[in-house]
Amino acid sequence: MDGPQLSDQQLRELGVTFHEPTLPAIRETVVIEGRRCRVFRSEAERKASLEACKVEVVKNCLNGARSSCVMKAMDTCRGPAWRRWLPFLPGAKDPRNMEACEARVVEECLSGAAEGCTTHAAQLCAQSHPSRMWLE
Repeated sequence: MDGPQLSDQQLRELGVTFHEPTLPAIRETVVIEGRRCRVFRSEAERKASLEACKVEVVKNCLNGARSSCVMKAMDTCRGPAWRRWLPFLPGAKDPRNMEACEARVVEECLSGAAEGCTTHAAQLCAQSHPSRMWLE
């Protein structure tokens, strides 16, 4: 006897999680000169995986750099935190000027980080995507 049929929405409301089927491995194990080795199925797949790796690493690197750049901009344009908390110190800055300063510092910082992130991604992905990975 079959139980009641539930819709996908009802299953989600009950906390049932649907998972996508697993993707096939991008490498296969072969024997080369009597040694086991993991290789990409084709050079085109290796290049596609390498490019996807670079895009992901650059994206994550720039996200991290963005957080650092925001903190740098706050320190540069607003001064040290302890000084901002003291209400009796003269010389309050105009908020529009501070925002413009912060935007300029963040932009400069991110443009400097972009080159470093690209270099980092190229080196990291080249090391993690060799044409052969020896298992023994």
